[in-house]
Amino acid sequence: MKSTYSKDLALYFEKLRFDRNLTQEVFVEGIVSLRQYRRYLKGDSHISQDVVNLFCERLGYHTHSILISFENERQEEMKRVVKFYNSAAYHDERAYLAFIKEYPRKRIIDRLNQMIYDHTIIAHDYNLKKITAEEYAKKTIELVDYPNILKRLPLSTPEMLLLSSLLYSPAFTDRDYLASEIVKITENPELVISGRTDVIYPLVMYRLIQYRGIQKKYQEVLQLSDRVIKYNEENRIIYLLDSFWYFKALAYSYLGQKEEHEDALFKTYCLLRGGSNPPNFDRMKKLIESDWPIDFDQFAKDYIEKRYLKK
Repeated sequence: MKSTYSKDLALYFEKLRFDRNLTQEVFVEGIVSLRQYRRYLKGDSHISQDVVNLFCERLGYHTHSILISFENERQEEMKRVVKFYNSAAYHDERAYLAFIKEYPRKRIIDRLNQMIYDHTIIAHDYNLKKITAEEYAKKTIELVDYPNILKRLPLSTPEMLLLSSLLYSPAFTDRDYLASEIVKITENPELVISGRTDVIYPLVMYRLIQYRGIQKKYQEVLQLSDRVIKYNEENRIIYLLDSFWYFKALAYSYLGQKEEHEDALFKTYCLLRGGSNPPNFDRMKKLIESDWPIDFDQFAKDYIEKRYLKK
């Protein structure tokens, strides 16, 4: 077992111990010393398979059942903390506070999930101007251990998520270099460990594409958008799909490719109208109509008539 996995598993045992109303002393008696158990919890020591088996027996479970339950719990926990992360991103204060109350930090068992949890709090404090842009960048850099983290490939998708957030930080002066490194990493599947949740990769790509657009690298915007659109389609994910077609429409517009621009913009319309989020459609409609002098609904009607009805 890798040390991080060992620590995560020890934290899971700690959760089960608490649920069983066992003290730490009673839980570890005759297996390891209390000092050694706490080293497991800190990640300072490797937990052997023999000890895992004895802990499972002490709890009254088969080892196989515990390990399957542990993996399932990590998966479900990841989904929860990503929703928590989004609550800060979308300034949903009610959802943010409800999660904090139901899932205090000590209930998060997985190291990567803990990182997302901690960064959500950092982002929330920055949104509320409790910390400055400089403090946000400094805290994020410390959390992900940048730039040392780039020497420890492959990266997990949660680590990529937090790294990509630095592209949004004007106080982070290494954005160009980081963007180039993220492009390289996402080009090579062997450099990214995924499997926890499929929506993290699109969010990383969203930030990267948006940053490349700010840099006016429109051909790269198209290339990156095509890559993540293909990923979404292969994995049957609609998350942010309308945004990627919108980015393509923007890039084609700046490149003066009218027909491709209209095709991408119509695809954006179809995805937005086909979704179940009216506020998102209204938000995007307002954004698009500020980008181009059009009525978005009328544009769609004209497009259909021009491309399909008159043929």
